[in-house]
Amino acid sequence: MSHFLDRLTYFRRQQETFSGGHGFISQDSRQWEDAYRKRWAADKIVRSTHGVNCTGSCSWKIYVKGGIVTWETQQTDYPRTRPDLPNHEPRGCPRGASYSWYLYSGTRIKYPLVRARLIRHWRAARATLTPVAAWASIVQDQQKRRDWVSRRGRGGFVRVGWDEVNEIIAAANAYTIREYGPDRIAGFSPIPAMSMISYAAGSRYLSLIGGTLLSFYDWYCDLPPSSPQTWGEQTDVPESADWYNAGFLLVWGSNIPMTRAPDAHFYSEVRYRGAKSVVIAPDFNEAAKFSDMWLHPKQGTDAALALAFGHVVLREFYLDRQSEYFTDYARKYSDFPLLVTLREQDGRLVPDRMLRAADCPGAWARPTTPTGRPSASTRPRASSWRPRARSASAGASRASGTSRRRTAKAATPACASAWPGFRTRRSPSPSPISATPPRTNGPRPTTTAS
Repeated sequence: MSHFLDRLTYFRRQQETFSGGHGFISQDSRQWEDAYRKRWAADKIVRSTHGVNCTGSCSWKIYVKGGIVTWETQQTDYPRTRPDLPNHEPRGCPRGASYSWYLYSGTRIKYPLVRARLIRHWRAARATLTPVAAWASIVQDQQKRRDWVSRRGRGGFVRVGWDEVNEIIAAANAYTIREYGPDRIAGFSPIPAMSMISYAAGSRYLSLIGGTLLSFYDWYCDLPPSSPQTWGEQTDVPESADWYNAGFLLVWGSNIPMTRAPDAHFYSEVRYRGAKSVVIAPDFNEAAKFSDMWLHPKQGTDAALALAFGHVVLREFYLDRQSEYFTDYARKYSDFPLLVTLREQDGRLVPDRMLRAADCPGAWARPTTPTGRPSASTRPRASSWRPRARSASAGASRASGTSRRRTAKAATPACASAWPGFRTRRSPSPSPISATPPRTNGPRPTTTAS
């Protein structure tokens, strides 16, 4: 009622001015502000992070009212690592600050959705057949298969129950195992930082059925696969604060201010210490403006540039001269000792098989069986030689991180003479083999031939 009377007396209201008439004091109702205050009100504040599709694990204050997240702000209570390093805080990014909107978005998928045409075929077949037979009748019938596969990318999803969709998944997996083998089922679990329960459940399921367990590297498609292929660890590097200790930074494949917003300040702060930075990117992105040198190769030529880097390193530190630091590092920490031998075919060299310890002269030479496997009585206890097949053309193999740590310090230069790939190049002078002392604890190493 008072608001109605205020409207009737709008032109006769007394207003006090100030600042020479530039401002005035109004007596209008300010109840409309209550809606804004209620929007940002909270019953409690909890600590959480945004772990879905992000490994930043930034600490956030989550404001909750009536069980609903209203907003979030960054935590500022990070402990100091060392006095000579910059502070970690504040950690966070605009994507994290708006994450609560994703929770209650109308486009968030909360229930199983199946293509309508597929569910019609499934229910019709399921009325008379067992689950596996019903799925087989759909995928083996080219007309039925084409009916729903051809609609991909056009929507048409309908909501179904959890029991029904679980039965479809189980029937499809059982059919694939029976027809093609369990290794034809490949999958990956979410990132461990997201949920240890869901991560372990998916990994265990694929392991129990004999499927192929991939990593979340295959899911993200934005992490360097060469890191685990070379060092055996999934980007197991020091934290971003260690960037501040660097004297040279090579940024390739990552737009740090955009994709690593919580850690980008270390990248800019180390410049004050005189560190040099080179950024390789086809576009002049946010990271390039911090660089001393910007290399912008044409799209699709990154591999050639990387091979050129490797050629220079191998030529200057391995072939033309022997660098003790390079050879020692390669033997201890990289996959360099796990080599692929070459053989001549039609006048050219092609990959043959994995280099075995028996191919190397010196302390690592030992008898082998007719199949090429080391005999059980002569298996070394000092290391575990466990190569696993990768692309033969890559000239290396992927090994697990644990076995790579136990890889013997076999002198790769000494093996070079036994590696046919060096026949077309000037072989380096052999260096003495350094063997590690036998271990007294830990599991007994095994030897696996490729």
